Amino acid sequence: MSRYTKHISRRSALRYTGSAAAVGLTGLAGCMGDNGDGEFPSDDITIVIGYPEGSSTDAAARNLAPIVSDITGQNVAVQNLDPQPRAGGEVAGMEPDGHTIFHSYTPSLVTANLVEEPGWTVPDLEPLGRIGIYSTVLAVNPDHGIEDPEDLFGRYQDGEFTQTCGLGVAHPWHIANVFLRDQYGMEWDTFVSYDSGAEQGAGIVGNEVPAGVAGDFTIMDQYESGDVDILCSLASEQTPIVEEQGIETWTDLGYDEMDFITNFNHDYFAPPGTPDDIADQWEEILEEAHDSDEFREHEEETTFMRGWAGRDEVGDNVDLLHNDLPDMIDMDGLEDDV
Repeated sequence: MSRYTKHISRRSALRYTGSAAAVGLTGLAGCMGDNGDGEFPSDDITIVIGYPEGSSTDAAARNLAPIVSDITGQNVAVQNLDPQPRAGGEVAGMEPDGHTIFHSYTPSLVTANLVEEPGWTVPDLEPLGRIGIYSTVLAVNPDHGIEDPEDLFGRYQDGEFTQTCGLGVAHPWHIANVFLRDQYGMEWDTFVSYDSGAEQGAGIVGNEVPAGVAGDFTIMDQYESGDVDILCSLASEQTPIVEEQGIETWTDLGYDEMDFITNFNHDYFAPPGTPDDIADQWEEILEEAHDSDEFREHEEETTFMRGWAGRDEVGDNVDLLHNDLPDMIDMDGLEDDV
């Protein structure tokens, strides 16, 4: 069994052992809100996101907002606070009354927080649930005739290749490249940082770099046109877009799963100190929104991929990243890779 498989963390254990007093607090009615009359939510709701208007994250939040409004009976607004670390810091200092929640990407929120050390940590936030997921893939230029990951790693070891690519220093795709180098022998020397998935795809197609870790949906058009080869998905389970193309997963090839760094999760959080009963309500609200016909339509019409996980799984993943990643790779040396 991989060390990265799902486990019960101290966060989850404390929640379960302290849950007896909270029995009977589930259900939208009867949860104590901030107005003392036993109703939650009792005011307008704000969804904070750390990406600009027009981004895929913004689109997901704005499609979710009216669904949440229907479920709760409250007005729901979306507030863009770009970049994501700034948004996380703002939410970390907000009133924990349950009326402001944070739509975030993990692991990128955690990796940025570890590098910047802004005075708050992602485990300080209260996890609420996950509504979407996409995976990363190992993409290569087809002109090199690379057969599989072992062939690719061998070419790096032989010095044929020296560069890899992703998005931004300390971005999870950079971290995944570092992980592949340190744990699996993909011995690259230089990390080429692109500003977008489209630019990265063009860089691999144009042979600026031979290979890189890329998002499954950002590179799929080039794969379908034959301009890029995908050696495998770096996830343990196929996302719909990967399954449709018949692409093998990292674990299909016999490797230990590393979803904690190679899956991108649309996770929701609340400010530190949010009571468990309110966080439990949000878990129910978000799951109902995720399962709704309206949100399924959003998935069908866009590149967004739904995927549900509850509070404990989100919190466990954050704890694993925050506590274990600095022991796996040199976070302080990431700037030297460029």
